[in-house]
Amino acid sequence: MKTTSRLNIVEIKESDFPELLKIYQQHENMKFIMSGKSDYQLNELKEKWNILKYNTETKVGFQIIKLKSNNQIIGECGLLNSQKPKNEEVEIAYMIDKTYWNQGFGSEICRFLIEEAFETVKTERIIAGMYADNVKSIKLIEKQEFTLSNEGVSKSGIHFKEFELLRTKKRQ
Repeated sequence: MKTTSRLNIVEIKESDFPELLKIYQQHENMKFIMSGKSDYQLNELKEKWNILKYNTETKVGFQIIKLKSNNQIIGECGLLNSQKPKNEEVEIAYMIDKTYWNQGFGSEICRFLIEEAFETVKTERIIAGMYADNVKSIKLIEKQEFTLSNEGVSKSGIHFKEFELLRTKKRQ
């Protein structure tokens, strides 16, 4: 288990899936996630997590986010492999239940993931891809000193932006 001031970042357990599923089934939570899918069934969620779950050896993959105060699951986060070796580049990813938006949890999670990427994974570059109309996440990532590195339209027609943070630019 890893922690921030208010959060525990932990590997998922079988008993966590029903609570996480409730978050996945809310359109507002999922509208800026790549597929936009919000009609997940329990078996689909488990299949997704079986592929993307945290790997203790590589230190990449998703973990769940729980409040320290009451152990409530509020979302997921992780470092993901990009198309480059992880020592060159990883992607930062997070999703927080709308109930917990605008409370500083996004910043707390981003700072945690940045530290994990540079200090634990030892990557040189972190990327963050998002829908161009996800204004709050763009502001959040820019506050963490990420800079715009790419912009375009995906194969599915969605306007996206990609940001980067280089180890050499990391705050001291």
